[in-house]
Amino acid sequence: MLIILGIHAFFCICLVANASSVVEFSYRGIKISTNTQLALATWGLLGVLAITAALVGWSQQREFPMAVYFWYLFVTTILVTALVFWVASTDWECSLVQEDLQSQRIGFSFLCTVLSAAVLLVGLAIVAVVLFALYTIYQVQATIHESVLESLSETSRLLLREKQNEISKAYWS
Repeated sequence: MLIILGIHAFFCICLVANASSVVEFSYRGIKISTNTQLALATWGLLGVLAITAALVGWSQQREFPMAVYFWYLFVTTILVTALVFWVASTDWECSLVQEDLQSQRIGFSFLCTVLSAAVLLVGLAIVAVVLFALYTIYQVQATIHESVLESLSETSRLLLREKQNEISKAYWS
């Protein structure tokens, strides 16, 4: 889990460090506006806060900070998946292929297709890694939840069950 948090912290810090409110990023047809850069930096800063909460929750065996990080990572997974499918659906990779004798011999379309497939496979690998991280955090959160439930005494369990019954009666009334 610490490896996942460390790698995620590295990416979040890189998002914050590389954001610019002045210069638009442009590379081979992909343009990232300053507003998008600032939105990504804000998301990265929220990620640093969620990672810190997860570290505190893990060290003190608290479930809520782990839940905060889990839901942050869940939304991040959805955003990364959407980004991968957006990149795969655009044809900007073809601008990376130069028309020379090699591309004329093999065929420009073939090189463009191979590069597009490589980008898609790398993107899907990234999504798989993020899904694995999400699963790992879910398992840690479940383990903390189980350890908290096991540490409750019988009296606490009875009081908790009684309170839950009162809440359910109030709900159905």
